[in-house]
Amino acid sequence: MNTVTKILLAIGGIIVAAVVVFYVLFQMPASTTSSPVPGLPTGEINTPTSPINGRESASQSSGAYARLLGESDFDSSIFNAEIADANFLIGEKAEFISVGTSYDENALPAADGFCAKLPDLADETIAKIESRESIVLSRKAQITVQIDSGRKIRDEEKNSIRLQNASARDRYVARLSALSVSNAAHKTAVEKFIAAITDAINNRRTAINSAQQTFRQALDEARLARTGLVSTAISDFKASVKVALDKSQTDCSVGVAATAIRTTLKTQLKDTYDAFVADQIAAEKLATALQAAVSARKTAVSKALTDFKLTMDTARKAFRVSFPQGE
Repeated sequence: MNTVTKILLAIGGIIVAAVVVFYVLFQMPASTTSSPVPGLPTGEINTPTSPINGRESASQSSGAYARLLGESDFDSSIFNAEIADANFLIGEKAEFISVGTSYDENALPAADGFCAKLPDLADETIAKIESRESIVLSRKAQITVQIDSGRKIRDEEKNSIRLQNASARDRYVARLSALSVSNAAHKTAVEKFIAAITDAINNRRTAINSAQQTFRQALDEARLARTGLVSTAISDFKASVKVALDKSQTDCSVGVAATAIRTTLKTQLKDTYDAFVADQIAAEKLATALQAAVSARKTAVSKALTDFKLTMDTARKAFRVSFPQGE
């Protein structure tokens, strides 16, 4: 082999290598595998056939069908998150209860020197109640923000999923229509199938929206009622404690025996605390009552998803019989 031939072969090898590298770097198709989108429920909604990934499946028919079912799975996940909001209803329970333990009637100062210590005791007790009241209100405000923020995020995600699924469904319908354009029987089968899945989707969405609205209304009403009960309980408790302490200080100023004043105050504080506990129990009952709303919503959502999947499966089977190559 002469020198010229060797040079030509070397140049040819370089050209071939360059072509291969160019194809690998710039022309090779990207993998269709997609990782789950952060922040969204796992399940079908995160598979490569889901609209959230923005890609068509290798099998367009099964991919579009999975998208339609995927939305129902997403609705189920989103409603599970919504149910968790009900747990926030008594989110400030510990802080609420602590208000009633702002003092210990069994730890009042001894009769000896009682009247001298009473003004400081009164100031400290009222200050402690107000401090714990502030914590309850702050916690309640935090819970409200958390619930409202969660609803907004979930509504935005749901609307985004529905828009993307609508686009995927339009492409699916266009493909089926194109396949059946030259066959009247196939065209009829496609139109019937499209009508069936459209009704199934609309019925599911209507049921889902209704269940969501009903549950949110029940939760909001319970939250409002509990807020009223909690606020009233704390206000009444603080006022009753102040009245009892003021009465004791008045008795001290007019020369009533310290032992009698202490005994009376202890009894009044105990009665005040018992009344607060009764109010607290009444507020907690709202959480139990809300379980009916939780159960009703779970039942409604479960039925909507079951009916949807049953309708979709029935329509798909009938369509495959009439137009096997369409699906």
